[in-house]
Amino acid sequence: MPACPPGPATTLAGRITRAREAAGLSREQLAVAIGRSHASVTSYELERAEPRLKILRAIAHALGTTTADLLAGTDGEAAA
Repeated sequence: MPACPPGPATTLAGRITRAREAAGLSREQLAVAIGRSHASVTSYELERAEPRLKILRAIAHALGTTTADLLAGTDGEAAA
């Protein structure tokens, strides 16, 4: 699976947003793909809420990446 696209996203929210945009999906399309509301996806991307692990796995699957890449970034190392 491809890693999150390179760039300055240093938060989970930023990495979700970048991966969604790289996948060519709208927030609404991602919401449908993971069985959540548009408002939930917006909350994840704006750091108003963090997705539970089950939802994070669904997000990663829908975006063609891994939970590790979303959590740690493109280098695969844990965030400090």
